[in-house]
Amino acid sequence: MSDIEQIEWHYYVTPDGLEHNLADYHLRSLPGGIGNLGMPTVEWQTTRGPYQHGKTVHDYRLRPRTVQLQAYWTGCSRDEYWRLRSEILDIFRPNRSATNLPGRLRTVRRDGSMRDLWCYVLDGPVFPQGDPKAWQEWAVEDTVRLIAFDPVLFDPAGTTTDIITIENELVFPINPFIIWGPMAAIAVNANITYAGTWREWPTLTFVGPLEAPLVRNVTLDLEIGFNYTITGGRTVTVDLTPGRKTVTDDLGNNLLAYISEDSDLAEFRLECDPIAAGGINAMYAQASGVMNGVSQINIEWLNRYIGV
Repeated sequence: MSDIEQIEWHYYVTPDGLEHNLADYHLRSLPGGIGNLGMPTVEWQTTRGPYQHGKTVHDYRLRPRTVQLQAYWTGCSRDEYWRLRSEILDIFRPNRSATNLPGRLRTVRRDGSMRDLWCYVLDGPVFPQGDPKAWQEWAVEDTVRLIAFDPVLFDPAGTTTDIITIENELVFPINPFIIWGPMAAIAVNANITYAGTWREWPTLTFVGPLEAPLVRNVTLDLEIGFNYTITGGRTVTVDLTPGRKTVTDDLGNNLLAYISEDSDLAEFRLECDPIAAGGINAMYAQASGVMNGVSQINIEWLNRYIGV
């Protein structure tokens, strides 16, 4: 066994959820680490008038990033060499999902913090011919290139949804209530401190009974509201992920038509510092027809990072 203390870990999580250790500081290593996890390429959107010198900047977009890793895995026999080849091919083959789901490249540091990156296999391993002057008959060494169409990393620990009032989840109702018999109307304010360095598109979950619920990010002046009554026992989920924004209930019904005209479905998000000073997003929620101890409005998110 190696006496080198491992200070970080690198994994590849296949689309079917299996986590594979890429480097153990013993028989598996990544010489040179993993490249291109810093700042992704920024593409500036500009225009230039007919008599203008230079250009005017209007916006920017992050381009997909290509991540390269060089795996060096060694065994103790030629049979082990062939087993390692089969294992690495099995990890990175693209048909581990019938619906083209991405895998995840994961970095874990000694303090327990994690950063994940959604990515697809671009090429490798191809197992090129080795150096005839170097004896490596028991080792597998090759390069794998992954492409992240979403170039922003995230902390997967933020996906916990069953703990109330933790940092990564804000649950309403919160006092005060206006009591109307067993039902109530709520109008509450709370702050979300967002720790990431890139904007996040959260998921909102509404648990009935709720009449005309609304959530507003006061800091950004953006809201999501319903012209709809969510009955008791029903849950409505608003997924704000770009490219797939959906509004569905737990029966699979599409409720997009019930989103209010004032809603900012395309732009509703959490922002990082300095756009939201200190990462603090002031939130406001209201609804009527609420039942204490039953009704909820949950805001779920992942802390996202421009690089690592």
